[in-house]
Amino acid sequence: MFLPAVTIEQIKEITGLSFDKASDFEALADMISAKTSNRLGVTTLKRLIGYISDDRATNKSTLNILAKSYICTVKCF
Repeated sequence: MFLPAVTIEQIKEITGLSFDKASDFEALADMISAKTSNRLGVTTLKRLIGYISDDRATNKSTLNILAKSYICTVKCF
């Protein structure tokens, strides 16, 4: 499962990352962990952004962590 393009663009805008290199996904994982105290795997993030192709379904808890990190970001500004 890929995230919608508009969501990916919002994540890029909020984080300042371009997701054109592998280290961007490690940085995103660190940002999410700092905001939520939950760690998402780099491979999971790469799959959600579309950096790698994978047909696996995304775990509901992964999407909840992403939503929580987004809400934390929005409330900070």
